[in-house]
Amino acid sequence: MTMTRCNGLRDRRRDSKDLTDSDLPAASQRLQAQRLRALRSHDATASDANVSRERASAHTSASAVATAARRNTAAGAANIRTASAPLEPPAPPIVLSPLLACDPNTDPEILWYIARHAPPLRRWLVANPNASAELLEYVAQAGGPGVNHALTILLADP
Repeated sequence: MTMTRCNGLRDRRRDSKDLTDSDLPAASQRLQAQRLRALRSHDATASDANVSRERASAHTSASAVATAARRNTAAGAANIRTASAPLEPPAPPIVLSPLLACDPNTDPEILWYIARHAPPLRRWLVANPNASAELLEYVAQAGGPGVNHALTILLADP
């Protein structure tokens, strides 16, 4: 039913305008030609002063647009360069372990974190050769499982 309705509308349009499907492109071209002629005749009637003013403002605005485009292109290129640099994944979280507490290459900040927040690992800080005197003093005062025994072994006479 929809198809017949569409066909009926198309037939009515043909009857009212006397156009066929093959005439539609030609009619479109004629309409564009009429618009182009109208624009040309309008341009011919414009005064010379208006034309020169329009040309001057067009030239000024074109140079301003070109300058802005150059600036935006340079800024955009810088953003693209920084955005296209390969991103590195974040460092994996550090797992607190006895091995980390004993490792001489462990950062002092991590050693202090272990001393403050991981009492079961404090005894392993005593075995770290790079543990500072302040850190060992804190561990001795804070205590924890096995800390006294570790300090006794560290401070025992050979």
